[in-house]
Amino acid sequence: MNNFQIDHPIGLAPDFISSQLVYLDMSMAFIAPEVLATILNSCTSLVKASFESVEISTKALIGLRRSSATLDTLNFALATIRDPDALADLIGSSSR
Repeated sequence: MNNFQIDHPIGLAPDFISSQLVYLDMSMAFIAPEVLATILNSCTSLVKASFESVEISTKALIGLRRSSATLDTLNFALATIRDPDALADLIGSSSR
């Protein structure tokens, strides 16, 4: 089986689509942290998100924080989080 890694945003969805995205599962994805951050900064209405075994950058956590008002479920199982302070800010900003 060949692995495919996303190293750059190929063509992100238009704003009207990314703002309506509510479920995002990036578990086990081979994705550059910068690309994930770009995606998360575009998606502001996430309800459920999963990042199992994915590297999460500070910019990605900041992007997730934009969805904190709607975010209900967040899975970081086996994820590599580089900035525990940004994670604490995300958790602190959650309304749930």
